[in-house]
Amino acid sequence: MSVTSSDNVSSRIRVVSEHWLRGIATRVAAATWPAALAGLAVLGAATWWVTNSAIFNLHTLEIRGNVHLTKAQIARVGNLTGEVNVLWTLPGTIERRLERHPRISEARVSRTLPSTLTVVIKERRPVAVLPDSGALVGPDGKVLGKKKQTGTLPAISATPATGGAKTILAQTGLAVARAMPQRLRRLVKDITVEDSGRIELRLRDGTVVAYGDRALMSVKAAVLESVIDWSMRTGTKTKSIDVSVPTAPTLIPAVRIASTA
Repeated sequence: MSVTSSDNVSSRIRVVSEHWLRGIATRVAAATWPAALAGLAVLGAATWWVTNSAIFNLHTLEIRGNVHLTKAQIARVGNLTGEVNVLWTLPGTIERRLERHPRISEARVSRTLPSTLTVVIKERRPVAVLPDSGALVGPDGKVLGKKKQTGTLPAISATPATGGAKTILAQTGLAVARAMPQRLRRLVKDITVEDSGRIELRLRDGTVVAYGDRALMSVKAAVLESVIDWSMRTGTKTKSIDVSVPTAPTLIPAVRIASTA
């Protein structure tokens, strides 16, 4: 239904309601109390009938912002069926229902009477994988489900810690992955955090990267990306890269670079 049609329907309902109210007001002014109460009861019943009629049932569901989730999945999570009464539905209730889904970090719902709901969502994107369980993890640590196929997300491992200590170290690894731009994240095969807090990365081409501790993670990510770009441009295969001191990164090539002198 178009916006114009919605406006026309809303206008007709408003005109009818105003007509009823004027009529009841006239009768109340001239009638006895029993008659006035009866008139109010009739008005209430008529209003209930109009507002609960099929004209306000959900006919159009607009969904925006979804990438991983389908429209059908979002409608199912939000319980958005054709039986939903758009007039009486509270957007906040639907938003809270949607935000319980691990893939949805934020939801905004708006109504256009008589029969349209618009849902705008922001999805959590996975930034890493937990190797023990194969679970995808979002930037806030939320588990988003199991990894279904080989992808380009780094695996986070915390060894040899166990229990709560392992969880804390894994959170450090997650912070490292979160600080990386998506392009760099795709090049990292795994992130290992040791008991001492020392962080080591292994790239998909086998290069080992010394990351130091968790300080200046965004700076280290930017420096590492620059070093990788340089190695790709020059055709230099790297054995190891050290960005633990980001102002003075070092690189050890897998093969000796031929002299250009």
